[in-house]
Amino acid sequence: MTEGALLTGKTVVIASRSFASTDPEPLALLRRADLTVVHPEHPPRDDALTTLLEDADGLIIGAIPVTAAHFAAAPRLRVVAMHGVGVDHIDLEVARQRGIIVTNAPGSNDGSVADLAIALMLACLRRIPEGDRAAREGVWGGILGEELTGKTVSILGWGRIGLGVARRLSGFEANVVVHDPYVATEAIVESGALPMPLDDLLEVADIVTLHLPLTEETSNLLDARRLALLRPSAYLINTARGGIVDENALARRLREGLLRGAGIDCFAIEPPVGNPLLDLPSVVLSPHTGAHTREAITRMGTMAATDVIRVLQGIEPLSRVT
Repeated sequence: MTEGALLTGKTVVIASRSFASTDPEPLALLRRADLTVVHPEHPPRDDALTTLLEDADGLIIGAIPVTAAHFAAAPRLRVVAMHGVGVDHIDLEVARQRGIIVTNAPGSNDGSVADLAIALMLACLRRIPEGDRAAREGVWGGILGEELTGKTVSILGWGRIGLGVARRLSGFEANVVVHDPYVATEAIVESGALPMPLDDLLEVADIVTLHLPLTEETSNLLDARRLALLRPSAYLINTARGGIVDENALARRLREGLLRGAGIDCFAIEPPVGNPLLDLPSVVLSPHTGAHTREAITRMGTMAATDVIRVLQGIEPLSRVT
Protein backbone atom coordinates (compact mmCIF):
# COMPACT_ATOMS: atom_id res chain seq x y z
CA MET A 1 0.00 0.00 0.00
CA THR A 2 1.09 3.56 -0.56
CA GLU A 3 2.82 4.89 2.56
CA GLY A 4 0.87 7.43 4.61
CA ALA A 5 -2.06 7.90 6.94
CA LEU A 6 -5.19 5.80 6.63
CA LEU A 7 -8.06 7.50 4.85
CA THR A 8 -10.89 6.61 7.21
CA GLY A 9 -14.06 8.53 6.38
CA LYS A 10 -13.08 9.30 2.79
CA THR A 11 -14.95 7.86 -0.18
CA VAL A 12 -13.86 6.88 -3.66
CA VAL A 13 -16.38 6.21 -6.46
CA ILE A 14 -15.41 3.76 -9.19
CA ALA A 15 -17.00 4.41 -12.59
CA SER A 16 -15.03 2.00 -14.72
CA ARG A 17 -16.44 -1.31 -15.86
CA SER A 18 -13.07 -3.04 -16.01
CA PHE A 19 -11.48 -1.74 -12.80
CA ALA A 20 -10.16 -4.72 -10.77
CA SER A 21 -11.89 -7.11 -13.17
CA THR A 22 -8.74 -9.13 -13.86
CA ASP A 23 -7.03 -8.88 -10.47
CA PRO A 24 -8.50 -7.88 -7.07
CA GLU A 25 -5.33 -6.07 -5.97
CA PRO A 26 -6.30 -2.54 -7.17
CA LEU A 27 -9.51 -2.78 -5.14
CA ALA A 28 -7.60 -4.22 -2.20
CA LEU A 29 -5.22 -1.24 -2.34
CA LEU A 30 -8.13 1.14 -1.78
CA ARG A 31 -9.58 -0.92 1.04
CA ARG A 32 -6.23 -1.30 2.82
CA ALA A 33 -6.08 2.50 2.87
CA ASP A 34 -9.42 2.32 4.74
CA LEU A 35 -11.27 4.14 1.98
CA THR A 36 -14.99 3.66 1.59
CA VAL A 37 -15.35 2.22 -1.91
CA VAL A 38 -18.51 2.79 -3.96
CA HIS A 39 -18.29 0.37 -6.88
CA PRO A 40 -21.64 -0.09 -8.68
CA GLU A 41 -22.13 -3.19 -10.79
CA HIS A 42 -22.87 -0.96 -13.79
CA PRO A 43 -20.69 2.16 -14.12
CA PRO A 44 -22.75 5.24 -13.28
CA ARG A 45 -23.01 8.02 -15.81
CA ASP A 46 -24.84 11.31 -16.23
CA ASP A 47 -27.24 11.96 -13.32
CA ALA A 48 -26.36 8.70 -11.56
CA LEU A 49 -22.71 9.73 -11.45
CA THR A 50 -23.66 13.21 -10.28
CA THR A 51 -25.53 11.74 -7.32
CA LEU A 52 -22.64 9.51 -6.28
CA LEU A 53 -20.13 12.35 -6.51
CA GLU A 54 -21.99 14.45 -3.91
CA ASP A 55 -20.09 12.65 -1.12
CA ALA A 56 -16.99 11.54 -3.04
CA ASP A 57 -13.41 12.50 -2.26
CA GLY A 58 -12.00 10.54 -5.19
CA LEU A 59 -13.19 9.18 -8.52
CA ILE A 60 -11.75 6.43 -10.69
CA ILE A 61 -13.20 6.88 -14.18
CA GLY A 62 -13.19 4.88 -17.38
CA ALA A 63 -14.58 6.16 -20.67
CA ILE A 64 -17.57 7.91 -19.08
CA PRO A 65 -17.58 11.71 -19.58
CA VAL A 66 -16.90 13.87 -16.54
CA THR A 67 -18.45 17.28 -17.13
CA ALA A 68 -18.59 20.67 -15.44
CA ALA A 69 -21.94 19.64 -13.95
CA HIS A 70 -20.33 16.62 -12.31
CA PHE A 71 -17.60 18.76 -10.78
CA ALA A 72 -20.15 21.33 -9.57
CA ALA A 73 -22.02 18.58 -7.70
CA ALA A 74 -18.88 17.28 -5.96
CA PRO A 75 -17.81 19.70 -3.21
CA ARG A 76 -15.42 17.18 -1.60
CA LEU A 77 -13.83 15.84 -4.77
CA ARG A 78 -10.03 16.16 -4.77
CA VAL A 79 -8.87 13.66 -7.39
CA VAL A 80 -10.08 12.05 -10.63
CA ALA A 81 -7.93 9.10 -11.68
CA MET A 82 -8.30 7.89 -15.25
CA HIS A 83 -8.36 4.11 -15.53
CA GLY A 84 -6.33 4.37 -18.71
CA VAL A 85 -4.50 7.11 -20.56
CA GLY A 86 -6.79 9.36 -22.64
CA VAL A 87 -8.46 12.20 -20.73
CA ASP A 88 -10.27 14.05 -23.52
CA HIS A 89 -13.63 13.08 -21.97
CA ILE A 90 -12.83 14.90 -18.72
CA ASP A 91 -13.39 18.67 -18.46
CA LEU A 92 -9.79 19.46 -17.51
CA GLU A 93 -10.27 23.22 -17.46
CA VAL A 94 -13.00 23.00 -14.84
CA ALA A 95 -10.90 20.55 -12.87
CA ARG A 96 -8.05 23.08 -12.84
CA GLN A 97 -10.38 25.89 -11.79
CA ARG A 98 -11.69 23.84 -8.88
CA GLY A 99 -8.25 22.61 -7.83
CA ILE A 100 -9.09 18.97 -8.56
CA ILE A 101 -6.14 16.82 -9.54
CA VAL A 102 -6.60 14.61 -12.60
CA THR A 103 -4.25 11.67 -13.11
CA ASN A 104 -3.86 8.97 -15.73
CA ALA A 105 -1.87 5.78 -16.26
CA PRO A 106 0.69 6.34 -19.02
CA GLY A 107 2.56 3.26 -20.12
CA SER A 108 -0.04 0.91 -18.66
CA ASN A 109 -1.64 -0.12 -21.94
CA ASP A 110 0.88 0.85 -24.62
CA GLY A 111 1.72 -2.73 -25.50
CA SER A 112 -1.88 -3.92 -25.61
CA VAL A 113 -2.93 -1.11 -27.98
CA ALA A 114 0.11 -1.69 -30.20
CA ASP A 115 -0.75 -5.39 -30.32
CA LEU A 116 -4.31 -4.63 -31.38
CA ALA A 117 -3.14 -2.26 -34.12
CA ILE A 118 -1.04 -5.06 -35.60
CA ALA A 119 -3.92 -7.52 -35.14
CA LEU A 120 -6.28 -5.22 -37.06
CA MET A 121 -3.74 -4.83 -39.86
CA LEU A 122 -3.48 -8.60 -40.21
CA ALA A 123 -7.23 -9.08 -39.89
CA CYS A 124 -7.79 -6.61 -42.75
CA LEU A 125 -5.00 -7.87 -44.98
CA ARG A 126 -5.82 -11.56 -44.51
CA ARG A 127 -9.60 -10.96 -44.34
CA ILE A 128 -9.79 -13.00 -41.16
CA PRO A 129 -13.39 -12.14 -40.16
CA GLU A 130 -14.57 -13.07 -43.67
CA GLY A 131 -12.61 -16.32 -43.52
CA ASP A 132 -14.10 -17.17 -40.13
CA ARG A 133 -17.63 -16.70 -41.43
CA ALA A 134 -16.91 -18.73 -44.56
CA ALA A 135 -15.44 -21.65 -42.62
CA ARG A 136 -18.43 -21.77 -40.26
CA GLU A 137 -20.77 -21.79 -43.25
CA GLY A 138 -18.87 -24.59 -44.98
CA VAL A 139 -17.46 -22.38 -47.74
CA TRP A 140 -13.89 -23.54 -48.30
CA GLY A 141 -11.01 -21.57 -49.85
CA GLY A 142 -11.12 -18.69 -52.28
CA ILE A 143 -10.37 -15.86 -49.85
CA LEU A 144 -7.43 -13.93 -51.23
CA GLY A 145 -5.40 -11.87 -48.78
CA GLU A 146 -2.28 -9.76 -48.70
CA GLU A 147 1.01 -9.91 -46.80
CA LEU A 148 2.10 -7.33 -44.25
CA THR A 149 5.72 -7.94 -45.16
CA GLY A 150 7.09 -5.15 -47.33
CA LYS A 151 4.11 -2.83 -46.88
CA THR A 152 4.61 0.87 -46.25
CA VAL A 153 2.96 1.63 -42.93
CA SER A 154 2.37 5.30 -42.13
CA ILE A 155 2.23 6.00 -38.40
CA LEU A 156 0.54 9.19 -37.19
CA GLY A 157 1.82 9.87 -33.69
CA TRP A 158 5.26 8.88 -32.43
CA GLY A 159 4.54 8.36 -28.75
CA ARG A 160 4.86 5.13 -26.80
CA ILE A 161 2.19 3.32 -28.80
CA GLY A 162 3.36 4.51 -32.21
CA LEU A 163 6.89 3.46 -31.39
CA GLY A 164 5.62 0.11 -30.11
CA VAL A 165 3.78 -0.49 -33.37
CA ALA A 166 6.95 0.31 -35.32
CA ARG A 167 8.95 -2.17 -33.26
CA ARG A 168 6.43 -4.89 -33.95
CA LEU A 169 6.41 -4.04 -37.65
CA SER A 170 10.17 -4.56 -37.83
CA GLY A 171 9.52 -8.28 -37.60
CA PHE A 172 7.44 -8.03 -40.76
CA GLU A 173 10.13 -6.04 -42.59
CA ALA A 174 7.64 -3.27 -43.21
CA ASN A 175 8.67 0.22 -44.31
CA VAL A 176 7.73 2.68 -41.56
CA VAL A 177 7.10 6.38 -42.19
CA VAL A 178 6.04 8.75 -39.43
CA HIS A 179 4.34 12.09 -38.94
CA ASP A 180 4.49 13.80 -35.57
CA PRO A 181 5.21 17.56 -35.52
CA TYR A 182 6.03 17.42 -31.81
CA VAL A 183 8.87 14.91 -32.11
CA ALA A 184 12.31 15.89 -33.39
CA THR A 185 13.16 14.56 -36.83
CA GLU A 186 16.40 13.13 -35.46
CA ALA A 187 14.55 11.05 -32.87
CA ILE A 188 12.36 9.47 -35.55
CA VAL A 189 15.33 8.73 -37.78
CA GLU A 190 17.29 7.22 -34.88
CA SER A 191 14.39 4.81 -34.31
CA GLY A 192 14.75 3.53 -37.87
CA ALA A 193 11.72 5.29 -39.35
CA LEU A 194 11.37 7.99 -41.99
CA PRO A 195 9.75 11.30 -40.96
CA MET A 196 7.40 12.79 -43.52
CA PRO A 197 4.85 15.62 -43.90
CA LEU A 198 1.29 14.47 -43.30
CA ASP A 199 -0.08 14.74 -46.83
CA ASP A 200 2.99 13.03 -48.31
CA LEU A 201 2.74 10.27 -45.73
CA LEU A 202 -0.86 9.57 -46.71
CA GLU A 203 -0.04 9.42 -50.40
CA VAL A 204 2.63 6.70 -50.00
CA ALA A 205 0.78 4.56 -47.45
CA ASP A 206 -0.33 0.99 -47.86
CA ILE A 207 -1.58 1.20 -44.28
CA VAL A 208 -2.21 4.27 -42.11
CA THR A 209 -2.37 3.69 -38.37
CA LEU A 210 -3.41 6.39 -35.89
CA HIS A 211 -1.77 6.87 -32.49
CA LEU A 212 -2.70 10.46 -31.61
CA PRO A 213 -4.64 12.02 -28.75
CA LEU A 214 -7.91 13.74 -29.61
CA THR A 215 -7.34 17.49 -29.31
CA GLU A 216 -8.61 20.59 -31.09
CA GLU A 217 -5.68 20.20 -33.46
CA THR A 218 -6.30 16.53 -34.29
CA SER A 219 -10.10 16.64 -34.35
CA ASN A 220 -11.22 15.63 -37.87
CA LEU A 221 -7.55 15.54 -38.90
CA LEU A 222 -8.32 12.94 -41.56
CA ASP A 223 -11.13 14.80 -43.26
CA ALA A 224 -12.55 14.15 -46.73
CA ARG A 225 -9.66 15.95 -48.43
CA ARG A 226 -6.95 13.99 -46.64
CA LEU A 227 -8.76 10.67 -46.97
CA ALA A 228 -8.83 11.31 -50.72
CA LEU A 229 -5.03 11.29 -50.69
CA LEU A 230 -5.02 7.59 -49.81
CA ARG A 231 -4.66 5.09 -52.62
CA PRO A 232 -7.62 2.79 -53.34
CA SER A 233 -5.47 -0.15 -52.21
CA ALA A 234 -4.77 1.39 -48.77
CA TYR A 235 -6.11 0.48 -45.33
CA LEU A 236 -6.82 2.72 -42.34
CA ILE A 237 -6.34 1.48 -38.77
CA ASN A 238 -7.69 3.50 -35.84
CA THR A 239 -6.98 2.46 -32.26
CA ALA A 240 -6.70 6.07 -31.03
CA ARG A 241 -9.90 8.16 -30.98
CA GLY A 242 -12.85 8.18 -33.37
CA GLY A 243 -13.04 11.95 -33.66
CA ILE A 244 -9.70 12.08 -35.46
CA VAL A 245 -11.36 10.71 -38.62
CA ASP A 246 -14.35 11.99 -40.58
CA GLU A 247 -16.28 8.73 -40.28
CA ASN A 248 -18.90 9.63 -42.90
CA ALA A 249 -16.21 10.50 -45.45
CA LEU A 250 -14.36 7.28 -44.60
CA ALA A 251 -17.53 5.22 -45.06
CA ARG A 252 -18.19 6.84 -48.46
CA ARG A 253 -14.71 6.01 -49.74
CA LEU A 254 -14.98 2.42 -48.55
CA ARG A 255 -18.44 2.03 -50.04
CA GLU A 256 -17.28 3.40 -53.40
CA GLY A 257 -14.20 1.15 -53.50
CA LEU A 258 -11.82 4.09 -53.13
CA LEU A 259 -10.23 2.49 -50.05
CA ARG A 260 -9.67 -1.23 -49.59
CA GLY A 261 -10.47 -1.58 -45.93
CA ALA A 262 -10.27 -0.31 -42.37
CA GLY A 263 -9.75 -1.66 -38.88
CA ILE A 264 -11.63 0.46 -36.34
CA ASP A 265 -11.48 0.14 -32.55
CA CYS A 266 -12.89 3.53 -31.61
CA PHE A 267 -15.67 5.81 -32.79
CA ALA A 268 -16.60 9.47 -32.41
CA ILE A 269 -19.74 8.44 -30.50
CA GLU A 270 -19.72 5.22 -28.50
CA PRO A 271 -21.54 2.89 -28.70
CA PRO A 272 -21.63 3.68 -32.44
CA VAL A 273 -25.35 3.11 -33.01
CA GLY A 274 -26.21 3.99 -36.62
CA ASN A 275 -22.58 4.61 -37.58
CA PRO A 276 -22.18 4.05 -41.36
CA LEU A 277 -19.03 1.98 -40.81
CA LEU A 278 -21.02 -0.77 -39.10
CA ASP A 279 -22.62 -1.97 -42.32
CA LEU A 280 -19.48 -2.25 -44.44
CA PRO A 281 -17.96 -5.72 -44.95
CA SER A 282 -14.55 -4.17 -45.69
CA VAL A 283 -14.32 -2.86 -42.12
CA VAL A 284 -13.03 -4.96 -39.22
CA LEU A 285 -14.64 -3.68 -36.04
CA SER A 286 -13.58 -3.84 -32.40
CA PRO A 287 -15.55 -2.33 -29.45
CA HIS A 288 -12.82 0.00 -28.12
CA THR A 289 -10.82 -2.84 -26.60
CA GLY A 290 -7.30 -1.62 -27.32
CA ALA A 291 -6.45 -1.42 -23.61
CA HIS A 292 -8.44 -4.49 -22.63
CA THR A 293 -5.90 -7.15 -21.86
CA ARG A 294 -5.67 -8.80 -18.47
CA GLU A 295 -2.23 -7.38 -17.96
CA ALA A 296 -3.08 -3.81 -18.97
CA ILE A 297 -6.26 -3.67 -16.88
CA THR A 298 -4.32 -4.74 -13.81
CA ARG A 299 -1.63 -2.11 -14.43
CA MET A 300 -4.20 0.63 -15.06
CA GLY A 301 -6.12 -0.25 -11.91
CA THR A 302 -3.03 -0.34 -9.73
CA MET A 303 -1.82 3.03 -11.03
CA ALA A 304 -5.25 4.66 -10.65
CA ALA A 305 -5.77 3.33 -7.12
CA THR A 306 -2.26 4.33 -6.07
CA ASP A 307 -2.72 7.90 -7.30
CA VAL A 308 -6.10 8.30 -5.59
CA ILE A 309 -4.51 7.21 -2.32
CA ARG A 310 -1.49 9.46 -2.79
CA VAL A 311 -3.55 12.57 -3.51
CA LEU A 312 -5.91 11.97 -0.60
CA GLN A 313 -2.89 11.45 1.67
CA GLY A 314 -1.45 14.77 0.52
CA ILE A 315 1.28 13.16 -1.60
CA GLU A 316 2.06 14.13 -5.20
CA PRO A 317 0.58 11.56 -7.61
CA LEU A 318 2.76 9.46 -9.86
CA SER A 319 1.16 10.72 -13.06
CA ARG A 320 -0.52 14.10 -12.84
CA VAL A 321 -2.43 15.63 -15.76
CA THR A 322 -3.74 18.73 -13.96
